[in-house]
Amino acid sequence: ISNDPQEKTNMAHQYPDIVADLEREILKIKDSRPQQQKFWMTIDRDKHWKSTLEKGSCNSRIVREKDCLFAHPWIDDEVDLNTIELVHGGAIWPFIRNILAHFGPYMVGVAGIIFALFFMPK
Repeated sequence: ISNDPQEKTNMAHQYPDIVADLEREILKIKDSRPQQQKFWMTIDRDKHWKSTLEKGSCNSRIVREKDCLFAHPWIDDEVDLNTIELVHGGAIWPFIRNILAHFGPYMVGVAGIIFALFFMPK
């Protein structure tokens, strides 16, 4: 560590036995975890994100009608969760990526307005 304090050098190829031991330990920990409860899980956003969008009511001078959509990924109380494909709720990156892809241009404008309102000299 004293020769590489920021740990930028990958030394895995020099110590394959240690890497294999660590990988086995990781698998053992993953396998021994309890199953995640269904109520902490979510839809697979990469596969089903568009199906959660519902038409909204937007000012057409600001938002095009085709972009006036709102996420509504809620599941009715009566639905059997065993019939829905769910993924770990911590898998947030696909959700963020889809939000940015869909609403990115608007978010830049909103960020600019917020900056102007709060940070520009009066």
